[in-house]
Amino acid sequence: MSADVPAGALRRADQDLGSSLVGMAQPVPLTAVAAIHIAGAAAEVDVAAAAKVVEEAAAGDPDAQFTVDGAEDHELEWYDPSELDRLV
Repeated sequence: MSADVPAGALRRADQDLGSSLVGMAQPVPLTAVAAIHIAGAAAEVDVAAAAKVVEEAAAGDPDAQFTVDGAEDHELEWYDPSELDRLV
């Protein structure tokens, strides 16, 4: 999800595997959402495999990291917030 929020509403949290993670001080209202990003059906198998080994990848297992990297290679589909009802 992409949202327009004040910078003070964000808290940076460290995360392994080359990804970034931010925390929010409060819930994000739907009116602040600029776009919704979803992995498409073609990514389903790779994402499921990565979810099973993400902890091993974080612990340094190169094979697990390869699996996680494969899931991250998929392009995300972008949707307008008005399309949320079609996605659910």
